[in-house]
Amino acid sequence: LAGIAYTGVFPGFLGYVFYNRAVGEVGASRASLFLHLMPVFATILSAVFLAEIPQSYHYLGITLIFAGIYLTTATAGRRE
Repeated sequence: LAGIAYTGVFPGFLGYVFYNRAVGEVGASRASLFLHLMPVFATILSAVFLAEIPQSYHYLGITLIFAGIYLTTATAGRRE
């Protein structure tokens, strides 16, 4: 039970703390864009630490995530 709490609660708490700090530093609209990078980092870390081989749909998803972030930041830059 302690192991589940350690692997479930502790990383979640740290993620929450770091995200709130990022919101304070760069603002909510910019920090929220990077929430979509979690699957990208999960794919990279699973390839590195678990020796999983990403499939073509992973690459498609990563491409769509980066395209969405680019489109959002490019249009936000034009409005300012």
